[in-house]
Amino acid sequence: MHLCAVCAVCAVCAVCAVCQFNRIRGSLPDVTGCDRLIYLNISHNRITDLRGINFAPSLTTLNASHNNIVSLAALAGYVRVRWVCVCVCVRASERARM
Repeated sequence: MHLCAVCAVCAVCAVCAVCQFNRIRGSLPDVTGCDRLIYLNISHNRITDLRGINFAPSLTTLNASHNNIVSLAALAGYVRVRWVCVCVCVRASERARM
């Protein structure tokens, strides 16, 4: 599913996308073609994987808090990102025990 299908993307500048509380599960929505995107808020979903984040080459700010992210490997070597929030990311297996 493409980012524009599930998020509020600014139609004027296409540089910010707010996707919080959208019940997105599993992988990050497809960000292919989001060349101007600099701010992405995907907090409060059930995202487990950030693979594909590199298809947003201008991204500098990522809020991925309150998800089920188990690895930050997708961010390795991604030098443009200046601010990342992944606080309160609990694995699904651990959340089930809560």
